[in-house]
Amino acid sequence: MRAAIQEDVAAIGISSYNGGHIDFFADVVSQLKKKGANDIAVFGGGGHDHARRRPAMKRKGVDKIFFAGTSLTEMTEYVKKHYGKKKKRRMKSKPDLVLARKLTELEEAAGQKSKTPNTDQRTSNI
Repeated sequence: MRAAIQEDVAAIGISSYNGGHIDFFADVVSQLKKKGANDIAVFGGGGHDHARRRPAMKRKGVDKIFFAGTSLTEMTEYVKKHYGKKKKRRMKSKPDLVLARKLTELEEAAGQKSKTPNTDQRTSNI
């Protein structure tokens, strides 16, 4: 979760085939909230019994559960549609989150500058 916060991600995807899905996924959501990063969504799947546990997981704050047999294309499209666009996020007082958001702003600004031609280059006629 700390890496997800530091990298300023929109969502965390979890694949879990072991027991305790509800508690495991819910703990991730809870830890994100404690760190002031409740705008980071949690989604995932993996086990055959997720369908039965889906309502409980949704109540615990898990955004989306994919069931066994869901195609990679379907999951990818969902992720692009729901987490691909930059969300407007509120700055929190948590140091890791503040730093992550500031770094993202700087990276995006640098990326935009590199897309535009450098008009400040001077050529000399000798």
